[in-house]
Amino acid sequence: IELVVNKDINMAPQHFALLVATVLFAAHVSAAPAQVPPPNSPLAVICKQVDLKTFCDLLTKARDNNDTTAKMMGTTGVVATVLAPTDRGFVLTIKTMRKFLGVDDVAELKDNADLLSKFVKSHVVLGRASDTRSWRAGNILTNALTNALQMVEGLKMNLFLKGPVNTSKVVRRNLKATKTLVQVMEVPIYFTP
Repeated sequence: IELVVNKDINMAPQHFALLVATVLFAAHVSAAPAQVPPPNSPLAVICKQVDLKTFCDLLTKARDNNDTTAKMMGTTGVVATVLAPTDRGFVLTIKTMRKFLGVDDVAELKDNADLLSKFVKSHVVLGRASDTRSWRAGNILTNALTNALQMVEGLKMNLFLKGPVNTSKVVRRNLKATKTLVQVMEVPIYFTP
């Protein structure tokens, strides 16, 4: 960084020091590299999908908040099933989000670290990469937050997850990360915090 000061400017020393500190801080912040997850991590797989940008942003924010589950999504060693809701799903369920999470929109969810952590955990089933081909009516996927999400079969063999508040259809199955499978869900699974 090169700082050029015009000698004709009359500035108090403390103001000059503040100016220099501000410039150096701004340079440091803008130079900080973004944490890029490994290419085959669940987070990278999710972020590559054009219809999962909202969930990608939420996972990334939770990871930056040091949420343990979200941090694991940025590695290739985690074994899990991720239930990734579509961008459209967040729009379709904004009233449900407001009712059960007490936030008006995704931005507000993103700004609430505790609630965001719970939301992430409700969409990640750790310890099991579950292929939808093995899902049958009545199967239970254990989840740390909601304790159980029940699988139910819909018409024409569509798969649905029944959570404690709402039901979500699987719209794209078995996106492969290294040791994790990502199931794209029509809408988020909501819970009562």
